[in-house]
Amino acid sequence: MNIWIDLTNSPHVTFFKPFIALWKKLDIDITITLRDLSNTEELANQEGWKYQKISGHGGKNRLSKLFAFIKRTFALKKTLSNKTPDIGVSHSGFCVPLVGKLLGFPTIYINDNEWALANFIAAPFATVTYFPKLLDKSKIIKWLKIFGANIKFYDGLKEAIYLSQSLQFRMNNYKSSRRDKVYFRPEPHMADYYSGFERDSLYNLIEDLSSKFKVIILPRDKFQTKFYSSLESDTCIVARKPLDLTKIASDAKFFIGSGGTMSRELAILGIPTISTYTGNLLAVDKYLIEHGFLCHMVNYDLNMIKKFLKTFKLKKSDLMDIGSKSFKNIEREIAQIGCIKN
Repeated sequence: MNIWIDLTNSPHVTFFKPFIALWKKLDIDITITLRDLSNTEELANQEGWKYQKISGHGGKNRLSKLFAFIKRTFALKKTLSNKTPDIGVSHSGFCVPLVGKLLGFPTIYINDNEWALANFIAAPFATVTYFPKLLDKSKIIKWLKIFGANIKFYDGLKEAIYLSQSLQFRMNNYKSSRRDKVYFRPEPHMADYYSGFERDSLYNLIEDLSSKFKVIILPRDKFQTKFYSSLESDTCIVARKPLDLTKIASDAKFFIGSGGTMSRELAILGIPTISTYTGNLLAVDKYLIEHGFLCHMVNYDLNMIKKFLKTFKLKKSDLMDIGSKSFKNIEREIAQIGCIKN
């Protein structure tokens, strides 16, 4: 069986890492294509994966995004036409279901972002679309079904699916007194769904934090690396390459994220996590906030953060066990659909 994976953003590398490790043990042929956005290529290189880079991000403008999407879809079709895979899989990779339709092979589309407009392009063409069960009653799901999407649900959160496959993550033990670093992940400024960006507020916050802690900024791309470099000092560092999540989880006193995936990862691992995301919160983020795993602050200062840290209590959770079951269910679905001959 040949499985095609399309990686279009940095979180997809970590999502598919345990799947690829398993499939390699089973001697399954894997084809990887990649869009050079955020830290995607750097992370894939760190894993030592072989891939074909097919770019195609249209920036913030929606019309430019559409043209880039169409162009990349046909570029992927051309790339795969000589060796048609048995199945295509993506997380938020909108091109995969269309390429599958054009070349006649089944696809599985996975997403946890109900606000992504391209769900209406991708989901109806996928053989199966997976969303978190938290979205079961969402109006978006009802509309996607009207558009013809074959929707199934997985339990828990996508981050717990892949984190559950690492023994090191499952045994992470947070002890605040032994930690002195604050990690900060900036906003997904190129994402269509993200509209908020408070530069002055973030600048002030980082300067305040670096007066009390050692701050490490985790930029998403070269633009953010340059943007935040003016804040560098003895107590504020801008990481020039992606840091391994195990490193962050092992020495973070707390984590501040203006995006989504990394904030959820650290929250699930029991690290005190503050989300400063100013866009429309996803259902998965609301779940973590409502259950005390994640603190959401739109207006923030150092005193508010100190108060949060004083009241933080490590939550007991079965999210990892749920994630492990969802990993097995999704992997089983991919194997079954991929073995079906057209």
